[in-house]
Amino acid sequence: MHSINIKGLCFSYGINNVLNNLDLEIKENGVYCLIGKNGSGKTTLLKILIKFLPYKNGSISINEKNLSLFTLKEISQTIGFLESEMPNIPLSIEEIISWGNFPFEKADREIQEVVNELHLENIKDKNFLSLSTGERKRVLLGRIFAQSPDIVLIDEPFNFLDPKYKIEVSLLLKKLGEKSIVFIATHDIEAVQFVSEKVFVLSNGKIQLEDTPEKVIKSSFINEAFDIPESLRKKFEQFYHIDANS
Repeated sequence: MHSINIKGLCFSYGINNVLNNLDLEIKENGVYCLIGKNGSGKTTLLKILIKFLPYKNGSISINEKNLSLFTLKEISQTIGFLESEMPNIPLSIEEIISWGNFPFEKADREIQEVVNELHLENIKDKNFLSLSTGERKRVLLGRIFAQSPDIVLIDEPFNFLDPKYKIEVSLLLKKLGEKSIVFIATHDIEAVQFVSEKVFVLSNGKIQLEDTPEKVIKSSFINEAFDIPESLRKKFEQFYHIDANS
């Protein structure tokens, strides 16, 4: 069974506390979103989960195994990670997708199968750097599809996407969620309402609220989580179709 279990996690950059006694648990496959304002610790949490950042206090288990016991190779076999920054790699689409097989030292899935599944046939011979942002996102997700990891961690998957590609990427994430836990860090409230099964709200170093997208968005706490001043709250709620009083 795929799972993420975090208890009492604390992390700081020097004297700057970022995560403070954070608890979070995911026990089923699906798409889950971590939301919060810039600087709330969303990216930090993802990097801790791939052992890029060390933590001192608390415990983390992946698939009921303590994270501290994972080797880096085991992490690469178990977790797929996409960061928010778009890489500049002058390779072909098929070469990038094939990276998903690298941790396993075998062809876990045929590259052409992934190309077909993600409808990349028309661009598969192009150089990655010649693609649009939306096309690059699909190719990078193709690497994750080839890897078929238990856990997928993605930082800001909807950045710089137009409506068409935002929908396409959301549908691909839902498809990944059929076989994996897909854990997304984002502040895109619109996309969260479309793609997520459960939303975790990170504020002041802790998960302050977790519920369905509908209930989280309608919660009065959403204003506080994004540090919306009183003078802008009505506009904020109108913009995102939030009824914080319901």
